Amino acid sequence: MIQTVFIVLLFIIQDSSLIEDYQKKKNKVFNSKNNKEQLLKLADWCSTNDLTLQKEECFNEVVRTDPGNKKAREVLGYKLENSEWIKTQERLFLEDVRRLVDEKIKFVITDDVLIQSKTSKHVKKGIELLTYKEYWVRSLLKINKMLKFGFDNLDLIVTVAMDDQPGFGHGFGHKGKGEIMFDVKSFEKYSRMLSELYQDKKAKGGRIRYMRFDINNAITHELIHTFATFVGVSWIDEGFASYMQTDNYHIRVFKLFSTLKKLTQNDYKENPQWAYGRGALFWTFIEKEFGNDVLIELLSSVRYGKYIPAVEKVTGKKWEEIVEQEFQWSKKFLTKIEIYDVLQ
Repeated sequence: MIQTVFIVLLFIIQDSSLIEDYQKKKNKVFNSKNNKEQLLKLADWCSTNDLTLQKEECFNEVVRTDPGNKKAREVLGYKLENSEWIKTQERLFLEDVRRLVDEKIKFVITDDVLIQSKTSKHVKKGIELLTYKEYWVRSLLKINKMLKFGFDNLDLIVTVAMDDQPGFGHGFGHKGKGEIMFDVKSFEKYSRMLSELYQDKKAKGGRIRYMRFDINNAITHELIHTFATFVGVSWIDEGFASYMQTDNYHIRVFKLFSTLKKLTQNDYKENPQWAYGRGALFWTFIEKEFGNDVLIELLSSVRYGKYIPAVEKVTGKKWEEIVEQEFQWSKKFLTKIEIYDVLQ
């Protein structure tokens, strides 16, 4: 039996029970003698459960007792040069980004959210996840890798609030300097839905279809709005932030609720499926058909809604040609997109 759930946001979380399990395993392994193999097994367990910092803690302990351990050194971002282990540029950059997140991102939890967190485990979980710094590190690394953005101007205030506006979050800024607000009420609603979904599955058995959307992508989406905002064109703006999520979530929602039509010069502010999903299709098309360098060039060329001349310049084609080519490409691409994940 397969049940279908309309849309459920599945947040990939570091559950408190996992952290507790790790602490128990750590206390046993770290205090034992000749524990290298046990440490490596614990590191693998951490990797499986997405416990990045805990995994590094295990490998650092391996290096403390076995400085030449090749696996531990390489996982920690070292390379062997002239019989000496030195940090790679990637590792140094990771450490720089972690330092920036510590110093340049300020988290603000509103009083009403703090009060609500005392009685709602879902609100409490939302606070923990949205302020978990390693998620912000991952999102910044993704932005750097995909867009070659630097973070010299990074300066963010991230507020977790009870907001009555539609949507999970809102971000604005320039070159990484700005503000982001997350609505913990939305998180609570979808987190509660997910809990009920698991309980329903356990009670009834079978498989349940849902849409998966992890917390890192929510953070990446709003971060993008603090780096790249295109004044006046919502489908260009929201579409690009949705493209950067890299999970096709908004394209899947578009496929579920909308009918593909050719792009026009309309803004589509009144239609979220167009602003998010249809826009994500356009940016995905640009990257797949013209390459990431062209996408980055287009990103830097689009200003104040004048996107048509920018598209024509970077692609070397007339807007009408791009509209037709993108429409045909999107039709084929949508046939390959699976709308649902399945909760086994």
